[in-house]
This record gives sequence, C-alpha cells and structure tokens, in this order.
Amino acid sequence: MHKAILNKYVTQYIPKNKKGRKLKVPLWRIMKAIFYKIKTGVQWHLLPLKEFFGKTEISYQTVYYHYNKWCKKGIFQSIYNDLLFSYNHLLDCSLLNLDGSHTLAKKGGDQVGYQGRKKGKTTNLLVLSGNIRTA
Repeated sequence: MHKAILNKYVTQYIPKNKKGRKLKVPLWRIMKAIFYKIKTGVQWHLLPLKEFFGKTEISYQTVYYHYNKWCKKGIFQSIYNDLLFSYNHLLDCSLLNLDGSHTLAKKGGDQVGYQGRKKGKTTNLLVLSGNIRTA
C-alpha cells in the first residue's frame, strides 16, 4: 500500500504519544508490516523487518506491541474499516470463498463453547476471501 495513503490513515486515528520514547520509524511503516503479517499469516518472529524498516533496528516485538495496543483500543479496527470503505471499488465480489473452522480458545472469551469431540473450549473462525482488482 502506498506510503501517503497509510500515513493519512495512521495519523488520523493514532494519537501521538506525549510520553515515552520517540519511535525510530514512522507509524505507517509499522502498519505496513502489520498488514503484511495479516495477509501472509507469517509468524511475528518471521516478519521480514529489513524489507519494511531498512537498516533501522526494530524488533518484531515492537510491531506486535503496536498491533496489540491498537487492537485493544479499537484503533486498528477503525483504520481497517475505513480503508475497506474507501477502497471498496477495488474489491471484486464476483468470486468469494468462505471457510469455517473451530479454533481452540485457550484464554476463553464471550463466544466460547464446549464441543464434545474437542478436548477444550473452541470458537468459530470464519475466513472470507475474494479477488482484488489492482487498478
């Protein structure tokens, strides 16, 4: 995703820290790494950090920290929804795939239930995927 687009959404939703350390990299780069992780499903420790941050030393824990913090505050969901709404003309819904699975919910949650054939409590995971037009 283009730098200017990400920078617009990141600066619009994420409040600036008044305390703490100053970041070595812009927040839009962290957002780009998060989107890569979500798209590919790669584990956090396998993120290609040099691809996103160049020679700047930044750890995958820093990327995860921001993702976790933004999710807990609802910021990531707002950015994601706004991006989908703004660029929905690029979505091609003529072909959609929906897949479902039961996933173990080790920490519990509101929507967790016990299934007799599973050894623990599970939650439903529904994945919807489709085509994206490039231009």
